[in-house]
Amino acid sequence: MEAAGVIEPLDNPWAAPTVLVKKKDDSWRFCGDYRRLNAMTRKDTYPLPRIDDALDHISVFAAIRQAGLRLRETVFLGHIVSAEGVATDPAKIAAVHDWPPTTNVSNLQSFLGLASYYRRYVQDFATIARWLPA
Repeated sequence: MEAAGVIEPLDNPWAAPTVLVKKKDDSWRFCGDYRRLNAMTRKDTYPLPRIDDALDHISVFAAIRQAGLRLRETVFLGHIVSAEGVATDPAKIAAVHDWPPTTNVSNLQSFLGLASYYRRYVQDFATIARWLPA
């Protein structure tokens, strides 16, 4: 491949060893061994919080604040937080409900990305999503 000009040698401290792996359909895939690179990579000091963790954290404080301020509910990151807990925002669910039928894989992936944001509220979400037509 080097002689054909497809690849070229590289002397770089960030380069990773690569191998070609034959796939089931007899095509080839480049695979990189990033273990050495990962060992040199610094971890984030402050990793991004997961939305579920943020909502759980807010729910506790929301109940306390709402008791004092007499607020019934507030919207936070597409969720309604109230003294009763966390629920979906009807305006955001309308976007999922009104999504046009998917016509190809790309449209289906976009829809699943949107719908998956609310998967914690849908029992057996993966089972339901498995049968969505592309």
